[in-house]
Amino acid sequence: MKKLSIILINLVLLVIVFCFVDFTAYTIETFNFEKPLLKKLLQSYYETFKFLGFMLEDKLQSNVAADVYGKQYKAAPVILTGCSFANGYDLPKEENFSYKLAELLKRPIYNYSVNGGTISTALYMLDNNLINTAFEPEYLIYVYITNHKERLYRYFNSPRENMYYPKYKLKNGSLTYMPINKFLGRIYLYKYLNDNISVKLNNKNQKNDINTFFSILISKFRNKYKNIKILILLYEKDSDIDCSSLEKIDNVKTVSLSDIFPDYDFSTDENYQIDDKWHPNGRAWDLITPEIVKILNSWN
Repeated sequence: MKKLSIILINLVLLVIVFCFVDFTAYTIETFNFEKPLLKKLLQSYYETFKFLGFMLEDKLQSNVAADVYGKQYKAAPVILTGCSFANGYDLPKEENFSYKLAELLKRPIYNYSVNGGTISTALYMLDNNLINTAFEPEYLIYVYITNHKERLYRYFNSPRENMYYPKYKLKNGSLTYMPINKFLGRIYLYKYLNDNISVKLNNKNQKNDINTFFSILISKFRNKYKNIKILILLYEKDSDIDCSSLEKIDNVKTVSLSDIFPDYDFSTDENYQIDDKWHPNGRAWDLITPEIVKILNSWN
């Protein structure tokens, strides 16, 4: 009996230590080591208490409504997907891609991009009938950045997130949705190890996987919108996509900004970025949007 009691006490102590370490790991994410250190540390602990008080939420089920621009136009609409680059992160309405595209193209733009999104985000929306337009769309534009590869294997962009993203397992050319364990998904160590190990395990396959994911996305869009024309916009110079294989699919085009603007690098030039020195600003979209409109208008 005494031996059993010792084992139970040790197990309880182990759980307490684990919870403290896990809680501290969350806290360190927000602790910036500014003076006064004690006050900042207590503030970080308080923020962690608040953070852990919220339940995990499905990022997409709680953010399903599209931002629609150009509702006054009657032409067939455009669906826009991707991540925060396409979503207009930290930009006024008049400076984001959707607004400028609607004004120049004279079509409604249904922006279904999600901050932190990737191809699996759009796949999940299609699988759950979350993408809908008032009229049959003529175009789909997917804005791609290289970070989307890693996001295919993650539930979270950061362990300090309660919003989780859809994740699919690719095997033998087909995808299986992988639901998250909502209990384990609240544990920092689980988030960190699950996402980072998953990325490393799939590192060698990322280039092949990205094309397969795109091919399946295209197929699913075509199942819903038979005649939709699909443009994959490669925002950065190093895309790691086999464009030639994707363009063998009818009415699919890949366009790299480095081909349109060989003397510009929007992903590194701070003149075309917001203050975070990553996301595009209004000046970037002022240059890019007219070129995209030319491509769409010339599409036979």
